Amino acid sequence: MRSTFLLACVPLALLACSTQSNPTMNAIRTITEADRGAVVEMRTGERLAVCLNENPSTGFRWALDGEARLFDIEDNRYTAASANLGSGGQTCWFLRAKGVGQEAIAFKLWRHWEGDKSIAKRFEFTASVAPSN
Repeated sequence: MRSTFLLACVPLALLACSTQSNPTMNAIRTITEADRGAVVEMRTGERLAVCLNENPSTGFRWALDGEARLFDIEDNRYTAASANLGSGGQTCWFLRAKGVGQEAIAFKLWRHWEGDKSIAKRFEFTASVAPSN
């Protein structure tokens, strides 16, 4: 019974893979703090993950600094580096290019309740978005 179920799922999985018309449109490009100041070239519809080191136990969290005109913010997820309390980890912001043009995207590491005086670090890159093919 179990093997019959698995055999029935294989064609469905293959069908799902074959219906993706443009595999690059579903891929996620990742940038990190090492890419500070970089120019990231993309096409509309493409996704970008901005992954930055963070330790929320200190109260400092990354936040978008301003508005992103050319991108939709799809998600923001934190992943701990270990199970140890207070060990820190990484937060990833998931963006999808929706407009054509060039835009500076900035993030700030801060304690939001203390305001801009608490900014400990900044991260910025330039996105250059072209129309999709």
